[in-house]
Amino acid sequence: MINVLVVDDDAMVAELNRCYINQISGFTCCGTASTLQQAKERLMQTDQPVDLILLDIYMQQENGLDLLPELRRAKRPVDVIIISSAADAATIKTSLNYGVVDYLIKPFQFARFEEALTHWRQKERSWITSNIINKPSWIS
Repeated sequence: MINVLVVDDDAMVAELNRCYINQISGFTCCGTASTLQQAKERLMQTDQPVDLILLDIYMQQENGLDLLPELRRAKRPVDVIIISSAADAATIKTSLNYGVVDYLIKPFQFARFEEALTHWRQKERSWITSNIINKPSWIS
């Protein structure tokens, strides 16, 4: 099962995203966070690692983009999909520079949401398969 963390300060949007996640086979919402601090605390838990984060940008007191450099500095093996109403080129470019794997602009249809998650899963599986097949000979 792929564990997805929803980071959004709007409880109604977070719940909608949680419901969407649970409609896609192989994915489960392992939690929600309404602040970046809650997200960081959840990411530190090792009992159920997070594979993918759905991250909002415009939060009441914070900017979701501030989580991205922290994830990269900490070398966390977690991918991020942005789900935000932020549609300006500078924000999108900044997100992509931090390695965001997809960017959904609110409002969107379930089909676009499903496409983002299933496309991520396909790329992830492809990466894992290629690294197993092409592993160095010294790894048994």
